[in-house]
Amino acid sequence: MLIMKHAYLILAHNQPKLLQKLLACLDDENNDIYIHIDKKNKDIDISSLSGICTRSIVTVIKKYKVQWGSMSIVKAELALLKLSVPYNYDFYHFISGVDYPIKSQKYIQDFYEQNKGKNFLMFCTDEMNEYHKTRYMYYYFGVKRHNNTFTEFFYNIFNKLSLFTQKRLKIDRNKGDIKSYYGSQWCDITNNFATYLVANEKVIFKRFNHTYIPDESVFHSMLVYGGFLNTLYSDKKISNDANMREIDWERGSPYTFKEEDYNMLINSNHLFARKFDYEKHPEIIDKLTDYIK
Repeated sequence: MLIMKHAYLILAHNQPKLLQKLLACLDDENNDIYIHIDKKNKDIDISSLSGICTRSIVTVIKKYKVQWGSMSIVKAELALLKLSVPYNYDFYHFISGVDYPIKSQKYIQDFYEQNKGKNFLMFCTDEMNEYHKTRYMYYYFGVKRHNNTFTEFFYNIFNKLSLFTQKRLKIDRNKGDIKSYYGSQWCDITNNFATYLVANEKVIFKRFNHTYIPDESVFHSMLVYGGFLNTLYSDKKISNDANMREIDWERGSPYTFKEEDYNMLINSNHLFARKFDYEKHPEIIDKLTDYIK
């Protein structure tokens, strides 16, 4: 039996100790790890990540200043794909630096072996997609969150004027060939789909540059546009079963798991959980690490 190879593509922006723990948990001869560290981050020292993994090859880049809601997140994701796709992994797993596995590597690898050729993406409901369609209908020239209050005020005013004008002109980018679909950016994709995304980088930028929160639409829209819809793992594509992530939107945005959530997490049928804070709640990570090992 051929051994499957996995690429873990991590977007990290804080929590250096948690990132180190995550690397140790993913360290396996069948895994390679690719990390993009937010260029704005001053806390994560790249040298502190060396030597943690003895079985996985770890590649770290610090290329983009990642801004919430902007195309910079998609740029970081594509940068990781372009580094990893030449090695033809069976799966590419997108996780953040504050995510954590809740199953052992053997369990995770056996699961993907049984589901080879499937793409794991969670789509939002048709109602939610309709509600958020304006994110991808119009051109946005800034995002809402900025460190500088004056800059945020300026962009908010500019965007309001821009959106008013575009509505009057009946601009609708959704009327093009690539219709917008919306869902979680945290996913697991096949080599075929990953290769397709890299090959269509220019198409992606033409369609999604200057949209709002494009990272929650690019993979979903390109999967449908590229004819990969029949490769989805779950017909329950609007549930956490679709991307096998334990994420709690009822208690937070999303909720940060704590020690009291331990039993729920280890009894979950999902493979990864989001999110954690090692600085405030190290106990849950330490207990999960012992369980996984």
